Amino acid sequence: MAPRVGDFGKAVTEHDGGSLALLGDRHPDAVRPDRAGPGGGQGGFLARMRALWQGAGMALELIPFATATATLAPPIMLPNTPAGTRVIFEIVDYRWEGPRFTARQKGSAAADWLLLGPDGTGTLDVRVTLETADGAVVLVHYGGRVDGSKGLGGEAPVYAAVQFETG
Repeated sequence: MAPRVGDFGKAVTEHDGGSLALLGDRHPDAVRPDRAGPGGGQGGFLARMRALWQGAGMALELIPFATATATLAPPIMLPNTPAGTRVIFEIVDYRWEGPRFTARQKGSAAADWLLLGPDGTGTLDVRVTLETADGAVVLVHYGGRVDGSKGLGGEAPVYAAVQFETG
């Protein structure tokens, strides 16, 4: 019998001894604290999920994939576009180095087409082509958010989802 997770709507958990699956629709309270039931919205959701994973006797171990290092050209500024301020950072050199993936930029068509909002938060749109140590060509694309409200130096937090495309 699958246990119900608090006030988590239709989501039900199943434990088959090695994995944990969530079934059903995503509950809107997970991202809408103003519509939260018992447990307090997003914080309650995360607490319930944490308790669920611990109760299942599972541990999540994160293993670093690689470290990416980029050398950027001076930015090209396009202020006051209809979408916001566009800041284009051409990528001069880009390397990924790790125990399972090593690659270097191939070609020169690589940049971040950053879009800054009026509050200083930005939307990333990065595309670069890499060549691995064994000669495979990989298109890397990632989008995400950056909090540039205090400047875009190395201290601004960046959240991104990386996609790799290859043949």
